[in-house]
Amino acid sequence: MAGAGDHADVSELQRTLRELSDRQEIADLVASLGRWLDDDTFDDSDGLFTADVSADTPGGTAHGREAVVAQARRGHSGRRCQHLITDLRTQLRGERASVEANFMVAFAGTTHTEPTRFTGARYHLEASRESGHWLLTAIRITPIWHA
Repeated sequence: MAGAGDHADVSELQRTLRELSDRQEIADLVASLGRWLDDDTFDDSDGLFTADVSADTPGGTAHGREAVVAQARRGHSGRRCQHLITDLRTQLRGERASVEANFMVAFAGTTHTEPTRFTGARYHLEASRESGHWLLTAIRITPIWHA
């Protein structure tokens, strides 16, 4: 016969599994942001951003999905780049989350004589769960170094 303690254990296990699942989905979302920029797939943004997403980056400030996509397109289209994202720290608050992550991006020259530029920075991201999926609501980038 199951006792009250058994129900508490099951509830705690369900909360833990939900938190782990949320953290993994958010980590995948952050990785998808880097791939979205690297692969020049700017027309496929619905699975990344809320309609009212905002971005504050070295490329400018934008509000709304279309404006954020246009800003990313200006800074990344036609360029070979690679984002390496590490050290995610995620704070969950119910249906909202904050994420900090380090990243380095390499912008490769378009010719063999053009140098590659590197930037190290920190992402400050906000996300929310909408219709059962996590989406980014805000992106802020703090540059740390350039080479």
